[in-house]
Amino acid sequence: VTNSTSTSHSVSSENAAGKTIKGVASAASLVGAALAPFTGGASLVVGGVISGGLGMMGSVVSKTVSDSTSSSSSVSDNHSATQGGSSGTTNTTNESTTNTQGITQGVSEGMTLTLHDKAVEDTLERISKQLKRMDEFESLGMYECAAYFLSEDQYAAEVAASTYKALMRGENSGVEVAAINSWGQMQKQNTKMIVDCGTTKKYLTDSFNQVGFDYNSCDGVLLTHSHSDHISQLKMFSNNKIYTPFMIKDYDCQLIKPLEIFRIKDLTILPIPLSHDSYNTVGYIFFDGKQTLVQLTDSGYVSNSNQDLIKGADYYIIESNHDVDMLMSTSRPLMLKKRILSDNGHLSNDDCARVIRNCITSNTKKILLAHISQQANTYQLAYQTMTNMLNQTGLNRSDLFVKALQQYQIYDSRD
Repeated sequence: VTNSTSTSHSVSSENAAGKTIKGVASAASLVGAALAPFTGGASLVVGGVISGGLGMMGSVVSKTVSDSTSSSSSVSDNHSATQGGSSGTTNTTNESTTNTQGITQGVSEGMTLTLHDKAVEDTLERISKQLKRMDEFESLGMYECAAYFLSEDQYAAEVAASTYKALMRGENSGVEVAAINSWGQMQKQNTKMIVDCGTTKKYLTDSFNQVGFDYNSCDGVLLTHSHSDHISQLKMFSNNKIYTPFMIKDYDCQLIKPLEIFRIKDLTILPIPLSHDSYNTVGYIFFDGKQTLVQLTDSGYVSNSNQDLIKGADYYIIESNHDVDMLMSTSRPLMLKKRILSDNGHLSNDDCARVIRNCITSNTKKILLAHISQQANTYQLAYQTMTNMLNQTGLNRSDLFVKALQQYQIYDSRD
């Protein structure tokens, strides 16, 4: 319950100018309101501003006096009740599509070449073995010994001597020099042999005709390994005896094993194991009772034991496949370069020169450089690498013949 009393008295006078101005202000407000729909509310704002301004002006020219008394009584009884409810449904749909594509291509090739001085490494390896022998006090071989085998069959005596030498050398033998010397009357039988048979039938036939060789009557065909460039024309010799370190169907073959001697007429032949990416690759040592010929190609390296076997031969046909710098500058794939340089690849010019340096003696008469690459070598470079080594080591002689054999070249050793 509220009771209040107030008294008020007011006198207001306004001159004609004030009345006029207020009238104008009211009119301006009405005009602004009327135009608002067409002016986007801008006229209403303008009208309001104008009327407000005129109102202020009108108050300046008016005079007001007020006195008032008022009385009020109020009784308030408020009751409030609030009830509310809310219900809502929200649907949200999000769609997103993202496409991302990326292609990354890269080619990276790398090769590390490590050069070794094989002579130093071989010497250190031998020293290490000898120190180990002395430390363990074990005899792995024999020194300064000789044995004699007598037989009516010289071949039987040579086989017995080779077997004895192998037993005496033992595994990792310390024997530095071992040799077999044969004495006897051996009837010459003019044995005719062929080693490998690649290229084309026409080339082989023309080459045989050029040197007067009847391949149909040869005493045997020896294979070194199964790569096609060495056996592609094997069908030409289907009527001949084939000597091979790997199995071949539908041919008259004799399977040979590395380091097992066999004989064809008056030739004693020893296959030696080589390191190449083909199963059971071998080279050959031929001995006719007086002279020795070594045929050694397609090998990544020549082991110390093989160097002992081929030491002091009269004739060498040996691989001098590539020059390392030339090989690396070719457009050949990196994997092929690695294969050629690996221990299962091919001998470089420098590798070949080191083997010859370790093996030739005053008995050596000819060195024929073979299997020379046409892309990664030159005949002159292979020849120069060999002769430089011979000159630098004092091994060159006026009666020592060195020749780099060209591909498809026919060389007659009788000339």
